[in-house]
Amino acid sequence: MAEGKKSFQLFTEYKSILDHLTDEEIGIVFRWVFDYVNDLNPEEPKGVLGAIIQPIKNNLKRDLEKWKAKCERNKENGRKGGRPRKNPENPDGFFKNPEKPDKDKDKDKDNKKIKIKKTHVPHWNEDIGIDGLVKE
Repeated sequence: MAEGKKSFQLFTEYKSILDHLTDEEIGIVFRWVFDYVNDLNPEEPKGVLGAIIQPIKNNLKRDLEKWKAKCERNKENGRKGGRPRKNPENPDGFFKNPEKPDKDKDKDKDNKKIKIKKTHVPHWNEDIGIDGLVKE
């Protein structure tokens, strides 16, 4: 598989495929998978088991390529010096704090009062009867 890689993923979707196999055939598939990821170059089984192994093998190859790309990206970031250090004097992460806060220059100049119309809200003791309906 890859030098330095210590794990790999198996997906739960494989269960629906493996449910159609005998325990012996599942053992053959898993032995092949572990030999494959440990670079032992196992011979692919013929027939149905070979067909079942193919999508697993393709997923393992795709995951390996993603892992290699991530390793390269991490190496490149390490060469650049890694993550910038945090500034203890400015924990917010901004380069500098504003001198003065911005004042709202767009103030509403509408000084008109809005009249709110009061509506009658029924009071339990006076307006609502025993049956829970509002009296008129």
